[in-house]
Amino acid sequence: MTLEYFRLVDEHVVPRVSGPRRHRILANRFQTPETVNLGAGGDPQFPMIGNVRPASAQEWDKSWPGIGDPERDACQALKQLYSLFGVPVTKNPFIDGDRVDTAALLAASVRG
Repeated sequence: MTLEYFRLVDEHVVPRVSGPRRHRILANRFQTPETVNLGAGGDPQFPMIGNVRPASAQEWDKSWPGIGDPERDACQALKQLYSLFGVPVTKNPFIDGDRVDTAALLAASVRG
């Protein structure tokens, strides 16, 4: 879903905005009333399985410059979000260097 969000934004919103762009993740109530957990396992189906980690903060506000490449923007977003859980983005099997690997993601969805 992260990749699809950035495909939409980079294709339809970015061309209509002049000047530099920034993306932002704002997370609220990630520890109470219930702790939000992240499992970065290789199965794109829910529930996520694997080494589940709880959020490290109640509030999380991170922003970064937009790159304009959906696969790279999505990777950067996941990197920011995963850090909230103390998980390196490389634990996501669909990350290849500094981008989300669309081909690997599509291949996994066909197998699933």
